[in-house]
Amino acid sequence: WRAVFLAYLPVGLIAILLVLLLALGARGGRAAIDIPGMVLLAGFVVPLLVAVSQLQKLDAATVPRVLGLLGVAGAVLALLLRKQRRATAPRLALPLLRQPSFWRADVMGACSGASLTAMITFLPIYMQVVTGATPAEAGLMLIPLTAGVAIIYKSIKCRKMSMVPKEATVLMLQILGVMAPAAVALTILVRGLER
Repeated sequence: WRAVFLAYLPVGLIAILLVLLLALGARGGRAAIDIPGMVLLAGFVVPLLVAVSQLQKLDAATVPRVLGLLGVAGAVLALLLRKQRRATAPRLALPLLRQPSFWRADVMGACSGASLTAMITFLPIYMQVVTGATPAEAGLMLIPLTAGVAIIYKSIKCRKMSMVPKEATVLMLQILGVMAPAAVALTILVRGLER
């Protein structure tokens, strides 16, 4: 089953090729790629994620390792921010964070991503442990959630970010119009599977 990850190799190679082709720029000139910024960003994210994963099994022996990883992540973040202020083509556009509409959209995106991750993680556990659903039934019951998320993101992507209330209402009705029949169909399907 591990061989399934080999499918990402051609996709990754195509992505690298596209990045290199797009780096040539629309005008035929060579666009600057911030390689040090990418390396520093990875150098910040990797120790931070390892430290967070170590927090799951926290005991006295892992505390120094976690603190060390957090220290490395903090030092690399400081270096990254310093480098990004001076870069000609920065990986992180720090001046954008001064614009309220930009950072508010980032905060809302982070909150919606966190809530979606929590729902996808904990709803199947709840359905199986509390309601007694099988894994297949729990997966089927998540289809309306994932379909709704796909519709929401597609609709938001296709519309302007500054939606007027009328458009927001129409969007919500479209989402409910798709999710309600899906929920009814899944309820009938799950009850049919129980018999």
